[in-house]
Amino acid sequence: MKRTAIIGILIAVITLTGCWSAKDLNTMSLVMGVGIDKTTALDHLVLTAQIAKPEAVQGASPEGNKGSGGKAYSNISMAGETVFEAIRKTTHVLGKKLFFTHNEIIILGRSLAEDGLENVIDFFLRDHELRPKLLVAVATGDAADILAVDSETEKLPITNIIKTIRAYQSTSHFTAVTLFDLTEQLMSETTTPVVPLLSITQAGGAKEVEALGMAVFKYGKMVGILNETETRGLLWVKGDVKGGIILIDSPDGKGKVSLEISKADSEIKPEIRNGQVIMHIKVSESAALGEQTTEKNLATLEFIKEVERLQANVIKQEILAALNKSKQFNSDIFGFGNIVYQNFPDEWQIFRHQWDKMYSDIDYVINVDTKIRSTGTLSETVQLRK
Repeated sequence: MKRTAIIGILIAVITLTGCWSAKDLNTMSLVMGVGIDKTTALDHLVLTAQIAKPEAVQGASPEGNKGSGGKAYSNISMAGETVFEAIRKTTHVLGKKLFFTHNEIIILGRSLAEDGLENVIDFFLRDHELRPKLLVAVATGDAADILAVDSETEKLPITNIIKTIRAYQSTSHFTAVTLFDLTEQLMSETTTPVVPLLSITQAGGAKEVEALGMAVFKYGKMVGILNETETRGLLWVKGDVKGGIILIDSPDGKGKVSLEISKADSEIKPEIRNGQVIMHIKVSESAALGEQTTEKNLATLEFIKEVERLQANVIKQEILAALNKSKQFNSDIFGFGNIVYQNFPDEWQIFRHQWDKMYSDIDYVINVDTKIRSTGTLSETVQLRK
């Protein structure tokens, strides 16, 4: 499938999508989120649909689960050989059609992701009810378990999951991926996809959903995981860092310094030297001094320069961590192959058939330029009387 074909499908999705308010909520099941897992028996999958109850959709209970006297949703699971069959079987059991217009996310169980996505995403691309910006994530275990984690603040677990994904994006240790993003990368000749990874943690006796990093795919199958540091290293290279905190040791060695990322850009230029591919990666970043735990006044030119140097070193180490992990998986998560093709189309005709073998031998030149643009409203750190 070509990029234009994918765009065509998504345009059709946008124009054909209807509005749930024009339908009778009592004759349909409004799906807010979907999980897909691999079954342990047979070659089937299990689809779990999180369905909002009509009173939740209509806002009859503003206080959520507690105010309604029960849950504002139900999770329905059904096995099938295909996604479509599982959906149709669910419809027969409920006696209502599953309505996907407001579905916000597809969560894939880890076992299914490791087996491959080829037979899973086709339905979601074809169904005219689905949103073009539908999010995709992978669970560290079963997707059904993620959908079953209740929230203390939201009526629907799926609402809390979406908010978790959005919140983690602000740290640049994580990035949201849409179905369109995933499909485009799966169809790419070289670029391999990364997808958000969700996990269940126990906090004070209550279960919570948290973002754990990114799942790495190759040939449509999950092959490994990027942790938070490696994920931000990937985002530095791609120019997708939008914010977050960088923690460094104080130049005087007596505390820590927290720097808030203000802006970041990247530039990648490929070079071919004697048949060897060299990627020149330049990252430009500016930050503000957010906090220091040392008594030393860092708002001096001497210390600012040293803080910038230490900050640049942290960024470089994060980039190297991501590069090394991508070589370990032999997965071009950065899209380097596409960049080489754009700059050296003739040479690419030779490289394209060897890219898998060449990727692990790519050389890098990394240059990081950092600037401290603000030290806050304090000219000196607060020193308590002893």
